[in-house]
Amino acid sequence: MPDVGCWLMAESTEGTDFRFMRPANDNAIGKISANGEITIELLERCLDRLAIAMERAPQGGEVYLPIFERLEAEIEAKKASESTMARALRRVRR
Repeated sequence: MPDVGCWLMAESTEGTDFRFMRPANDNAIGKISANGEITIELLERCLDRLAIAMERAPQGGEVYLPIFERLEAEIEAKKASESTMARALRRVRR
């Protein structure tokens, strides 16, 4: 199995900054779209890869729990946002 890549998240005054760390064999998890949007599918793949890294971690992976929880929260926030937008668009179309 290839090395695990990871998205790194950094908080700043301008919001959340996502940066991709490629695995040693350059096998990227996914790409950010041309407009810079990070999709739910991409976050889900990152969560999968992080779970693999947690399983392989010599210290048991507990050190990665905050990152795992943050990715889960980002996914839920994106889902909620998409749901809100869909509701707004349905209202316009009726």
